[in-house]
Amino acid sequence: MEVIVEKKKHIGINNIKLFLGFLFLIVSFSFINSSTFAQSRDDCLACHDDNEITTERNGKEVSLYVDVKILDKSPHKKLSCVTCHKGFDPDEVPHKENIKSINCLDCHNKALVQHTFHPQLLETSGTTNKIGYSCKGCHGTHDVLSPKVKGSIIYKDNIVKSCGGCHKDEEHNYINSQHYKAYSNGIASAPNCITCHKSSVTSKTIRTDTLLLKLTQEKLCLSCHLADKDILARTAPS
Repeated sequence: MEVIVEKKKHIGINNIKLFLGFLFLIVSFSFINSSTFAQSRDDCLACHDDNEITTERNGKEVSLYVDVKILDKSPHKKLSCVTCHKGFDPDEVPHKENIKSINCLDCHNKALVQHTFHPQLLETSGTTNKIGYSCKGCHGTHDVLSPKVKGSIIYKDNIVKSCGGCHKDEEHNYINSQHYKAYSNGIASAPNCITCHKSSVTSKTIRTDTLLLKLTQEKLCLSCHLADKDILARTAPS
């Protein structure tokens, strides 16, 4: 009989411990700010899906609307908003006092090496709003598309027009060149802007060494006009 009583006491004590432990967890979680938990995309879109949502910055009204249809075409569509928009507190309005530009290099850490044709990106890491110094200036924001998609502003058939948005003289020269004529005729080996400028071949990328610049340009030209037999056959003097 005493053994049974002892067992009941033991079970009772364990139940009390479990209850107190559970109660402690409930109380602890009640003090944790909701911003501790990552916000889902749906949480953000509950407000930002409204095309009338705005804020004021520097005396100007700025839209905070996110078009889901555009976002869903993006290669970033599976990411949560807070993957890029870091440090925002959903319980505060505004969610962040000092909002800084998104740093694309957090994920695209090889971008600077791949964009030597815009050496000014090194000065800002692509995080400024200044034209030519930011990733979004060329690639867009929520509307960014893969360069393999025809609708992308940096798709191979759109790249000349996109680059020409800033480089108007260069666009004019290219359109009047044999390179563009060949490209327009569907010759696969014909170059566009990126074909040549993905290499450091301008005075902006090779700043002071004129001889090195000329040798680099010569090497680039010969990489097609001498090394490629198909191009050599079509362009070499008869």
